[in-house]
Amino acid sequence: MRGSAVGHQVTQDHPVATQRIAATGYDYVVVDAQHGLFGCSAVLSGLTVVGGAGQEVGHGPATQENSRVVRC
Repeated sequence: MRGSAVGHQVTQDHPVATQRIAATGYDYVVVDAQHGLFGCSAVLSGLTVVGGAGQEVGHGPATQENSRVVRC
């Protein structure tokens, strides 16, 4: 049986807040570009500060719902 993971979902463009959230020790931080208030540069900024706080940066699994690639 797998253990529980605790994370946080970021939905607004606030790099300093996102960095502090990522540095608190959550198991994961989601930069939610689908439901959040983000432009392309804000997504890049959010992922950059999450990575800078020591979290691994990746993306969710491709499904039919999220398989469309958005290019900035």
